[in-house]
Amino acid sequence: VLGIAIAMAWLGFKVSMRYKRPRYRWHQILLRIPGIRTFLIYSATASWARTFGVLLASGVTVKQALVISSEVLTLDPLRKSVDAMVEEVRKGCSVHRAMVLAGFFPPLILNLVQTGEGKGQLHTMLLKGAEHYEVSVERSATTLMSLLEPMLIIVMGGVVLTIVLAIMLPIFEMNQMIS
Repeated sequence: VLGIAIAMAWLGFKVSMRYKRPRYRWHQILLRIPGIRTFLIYSATASWARTFGVLLASGVTVKQALVISSEVLTLDPLRKSVDAMVEEVRKGCSVHRAMVLAGFFPPLILNLVQTGEGKGQLHTMLLKGAEHYEVSVERSATTLMSLLEPMLIIVMGGVVLTIVLAIMLPIFEMNQMIS
């Protein structure tokens, strides 16, 4: 019964993620969790900056590059913020100012963009920022996995202990009944 309940809950979750509102709320919840928030934002920043930088280097206009690069973001609240950035840039705002208004970009990428805009090397600075955040995300993932390994060993030990006790307790009870 518990297995069926878990399977139904998982299926319900998967179906609800197909709709915008529940998916948006789920992404907001994920972005409120402190450790996961940083990881998700750095990951999104790395992929967005890489895409945006490559598009700018290829000669795509800033407005079109922003629209295209927003499609890379998998988290709906972040995509909505980048879509708002597109509107700000259309109104004549600088990319740096639009990023500040978006409110989720880390300070390093903001400084790189500000410097890149001032020197006319926005794409170069975006690619440097993307490299930095990609390395940071990789390091965070490695750290997370090194923390999860001992926890998984403990959980597996508990499962093995439960199986051994399930086998041995009836044997002990039969031994006491015979004595």
